[in-house]
Amino acid sequence: MYSQFERTPTEKESRFLKARVRTDEKRYRSRIQIVRIQCLIGFGIAGIICLLGNFLSEDRPPIWLFMLIFWGAGAFLSLLLVKSALRDNREVSQALLLFRDALQHGRTRVERIQAHRMIEVEELEDEGACYFLEIDDRRLFQLSGQQYYSSAQFPSTHFSLIDILDSHGNPVASFLEKNGTKLEPCKIISATDKIKNLIPYDQKFIDCSIDGFEKYIKKHYA
Repeated sequence: MYSQFERTPTEKESRFLKARVRTDEKRYRSRIQIVRIQCLIGFGIAGIICLLGNFLSEDRPPIWLFMLIFWGAGAFLSLLLVKSALRDNREVSQALLLFRDALQHGRTRVERIQAHRMIEVEELEDEGACYFLEIDDRRLFQLSGQQYYSSAQFPSTHFSLIDILDSHGNPVASFLEKNGTKLEPCKIISATDKIKNLIPYDQKFIDCSIDGFEKYIKKHYA
């Protein structure tokens, strides 16, 4: 069985969003402080260069030349120092805006999956786990990714994929809610069969049963 619906975030999900907003606000303020300190260091070095030039030169250059060196060298050195910090700031700022938007929007998308049979595809390199779960007698649900590695409780006969959405309907955080009992594969497909190369990752549903899976693959992807 498969179902999808939207609902308001639970108290736990709301607490998660609020905690992320607080964390990102602190990170943003700390990054701004780092940028200020690095700018001061850059202009401080430029000032020292100007002072040394003034003391060591036999002919006193005009003041405008020192000012030009101070501002030019200070800006250059500051840019070198704060380049990575500014990039981090943008990332933190974007994440903060997304979580604030999601907190204000207040919508969560839930996909519920129930299955009693599934096929597991062995991992090739580090592409993550891959399962084809039989949600009814004519459809399989494809689930793949590094966040879905097998554990003592997963994959299970009943679980939910939960996405907290922003105002544009894009997920900003995702969770896996495990229910039911541990589900063992009725068939394991070797990674050398390259099933993952045949079926696109974004194709959630396969219109066949587990018993007809090989026939379906040969018909549509051979």
